[in-house]
Amino acid sequence: MKGKKWELSALVTGGTRGIGLGTAEALRANGWKVFATGRNDFDLEDQESVSTWLSSNPDLNPYLLVCNAGINLPKRIEKQSEEEFLRINQANYFSNILLIKSIIPRMIKNREGRVIFISSAYALKSKEGRSAYSASKAAMESFIRTCAIEYSKQNILFNSIAPGFIETDLTFANNNATQIKEITDRIPIGRLGQPVEIAELIKFLGSPSNTYITGQTINIDGGFSIT
Repeated sequence: MKGKKWELSALVTGGTRGIGLGTAEALRANGWKVFATGRNDFDLEDQESVSTWLSSNPDLNPYLLVCNAGINLPKRIEKQSEEEFLRINQANYFSNILLIKSIIPRMIKNREGRVIFISSAYALKSKEGRSAYSASKAAMESFIRTCAIEYSKQNILFNSIAPGFIETDLTFANNNATQIKEITDRIPIGRLGQPVEIAELIKFLGSPSNTYITGQTINIDGGFSIT
């Protein structure tokens, strides 16, 4: 980064497994300093936990924030409790807003930064049992678009990435073997994606090399979203 006196660093939530871990590893391999958080750091379902962690890390000054962590509790609408609906939206939506609100002033001070939200193919498509999950992801995508408008003049770029079905613990926790086979058959490329494939896109969008892409949601799903 020309003229910058601060190091190239990233904060990746949910960075201890799946897409988050793949992202942390890819960035580190490129020389980034990466803070990869997990449940031992803070609980996205608990607003106080997130606020406390942020307050205890005032010197954290990332060039890139990757809001990756989230939860999914698949249930039909009439069977999903209000508590579960609130948990999903707290983890997938409101806690991400808290993170962004805290990090943005630090990026404004440096007049440069990147924020990437890991959305889902189910923000656009959906299926039975995904009402709260789909709603939380779609709401966050909309939030990111507004941030892109508000902070572009400070050279802070916001984008969402919508993965399809990736080989992660969450995918296999929410789909049995039969469902995985059905899903794979619907993907034009004919396989699940790998975390590293998402990480490569994050690595570009979140780097100084990306100078003109902002406010976008980019699907990376083997063609699933067009079926």
